[in-house]
Amino acid sequence: MIQLGACAFDPTTQVLRAPDGKRVALRAQSLKVLECLIAANGAVMTKEQLVKTVWATVAVTDDSLVQCIGEIRIAIGDAKHEVLQTELRRGYRLAITAGERAAYAGFRRSANATEFPVNTSQTQAAPAAIQAAAQGSKDKQLAPPIAVMPFASQDGGERSDRSTTSFAGSLISELAHLKDLRIIDRQSAFALKGHGLSSAEICEKLKARFLVTGQVRRLDAAIQWSIELIDGHSEEIVWYDHGQLPVSTQQMEMGALMSRLAGAINIHFTTYLTQQSMHKAPEEPSAYELGLRVYSIWMPQTIESMRQAQLLGAKAVTLHPWYAPAWSMLALTHMMDILQCQTGAWKEARTGEALHEIRTAIALDPQSATSFGILSWLLMIDGQFQEAHLASRRSMELGPAHPLVLTLRANVLSYSGQYEEAKAAIESAMATAPGGNQSAVLGRICLALGDADRCIDLELQALNVMPGNSSARMTLIAALEEEGEHARAAEHFKILLATTIGFNEGHFGKRWQPTPELRERFINALRAHGMKPASN
Repeated sequence: MIQLGACAFDPTTQVLRAPDGKRVALRAQSLKVLECLIAANGAVMTKEQLVKTVWATVAVTDDSLVQCIGEIRIAIGDAKHEVLQTELRRGYRLAITAGERAAYAGFRRSANATEFPVNTSQTQAAPAAIQAAAQGSKDKQLAPPIAVMPFASQDGGERSDRSTTSFAGSLISELAHLKDLRIIDRQSAFALKGHGLSSAEICEKLKARFLVTGQVRRLDAAIQWSIELIDGHSEEIVWYDHGQLPVSTQQMEMGALMSRLAGAINIHFTTYLTQQSMHKAPEEPSAYELGLRVYSIWMPQTIESMRQAQLLGAKAVTLHPWYAPAWSMLALTHMMDILQCQTGAWKEARTGEALHEIRTAIALDPQSATSFGILSWLLMIDGQFQEAHLASRRSMELGPAHPLVLTLRANVLSYSGQYEEAKAAIESAMATAPGGNQSAVLGRICLALGDADRCIDLELQALNVMPGNSSARMTLIAALEEEGEHARAAEHFKILLATTIGFNEGHFGKRWQPTPELRERFINALRAHGMKPASN
């Protein structure tokens, strides 16, 4: 642990903790700035060095860095700037002890020696022919680009103009962490400010499909904001949100707001395109649209929907073997089948095949947050716990606001017994994209923490959206048994058997090893209703 004012930073988990041991929330950019300063070993890091490291692929102003520095100081209680020090006209440094610097250096050496199994001898690299096929045709298959425009000022004035530009710039930086999206560069988008162009005209000039626009208004005690996601082809508003931030907490809360907005843009953008792709003839979809269809078909999580999604996923990788998201989505369907016991074709013994698929996706696109999230969960299923956590951390570095990444992160943490951190991750996902999977995961965490009543409510919500989600139904049965509602549990056990193929005690495999007490609670509840032993 590295002491930072009243708090301590744990380099193993990359978590900042308060004196009482509770996690101190920091958004991804601020956490990365903090880690860079710790890794500098007490030396000064210039603003240019920090910006280049933290925002490697995005053009940002000094405001983004200053905001991160302010958030770190608030988090560690460093009002006098004694720990995170400003070196005039040079940069920033952390005043930490030599012993702590040595400990951190030892951790980095250890971590580097235990990299997650990507680009190692275990990785199945994409064949050269696949890599070559990607050249020249790949751009036609990727997600449509999004342009974030400078937000309008409702009250005018130079100060307000700076606020609106900073708001949009921060949002671009946050969206850039979602590597599955394509964001038009800031300079090109901002150059069209004040030209009086329509949404369709802006999209045509920028070669974008979607626009993000909004308004910001400064009041005496708060900043009001509104935001829209617009389809540039139809000029339809796909999504809208609004709110306000108290001026007193603006600096501290702005990062969390940007993460939430970026995640919301991502999920509504994907959902909108998924709905549109389902109306096209089967022969029309691009590789990108095929991936959307796989996800849409799979979502009910029934035996038949899982089979259809797997067939379509296999078709996608056959038609477009160079397209990383196709491999990622295929691995996801196989992973979920292992977890849900739905088709009977995919069990824990076949985890290696799904690992091969997701490693192929990562070899094709090593910057995909979702692929690393899926990799982390598959490694957990395979009992490779340390590697699973390393891959999960990598997914969070690449896509800290992505709802699926947060959900997969929560799963990895919860199966490791880190329930409070898992709860924080899934609640962040739900703030952006409430849905059946998120409710199911939070329900299991609540049961682990002893809140069976809330667990029952959450699992019923999940099953209302996805009646075939057997993981949610198993959790519900366990919670009902612990609440003494044996008849209701029995009814749900009958449904569980009808919506799975070959479900038995073998379901509780390697991933449950770090949480033996929770495993026993599930097994005892299901045995009471006739769950069969594991088959040979």
